[in-house]
Amino acid sequence: MIKTCNKLTKDKIRVLEEKSRKLIINNSSLASFNVVKVDGCYKTTGNKCDYLVEITDKLNVVTKVYYVELKGCRLSDALEQLLETINYCLSIHSEKNKIAIAILSRVPQITTGIQAYQKKMKNMGIECIIKSSIYTVSI
Repeated sequence: MIKTCNKLTKDKIRVLEEKSRKLIINNSSLASFNVVKVDGCYKTTGNKCDYLVEITDKLNVVTKVYYVELKGCRLSDALEQLLETINYCLSIHSEKNKIAIAILSRVPQITTGIQAYQKKMKNMGIECIIKSSIYTVSI
């Protein structure tokens, strides 16, 4: 589990927000999760996503990781930032279930370049979710 730029919590509802883009974490089971502010705080190299959320079990062992990018309208930039952060964190999150979430201000156009990013993530065992404005995950 990452222990810098983080907040370990059991909040029932947690909102990660930037301008009009939001990821809502619905934690009805009151499970522990760790929210890490990556962009502007957690030291990584290269491009980085905005947040990562580590879902933990009762022993605070990470079981699932959400990588989150809240972006204007450039989906290719968002996917690049997500992929670089995932690659940077591979040693920490190897063998963990990984989900990359890009939330944009408008519905993105899926081009062949975007499909290539999605295929690369799929081949790495990473689920890729692309949404506009607001997205809710239940943990």
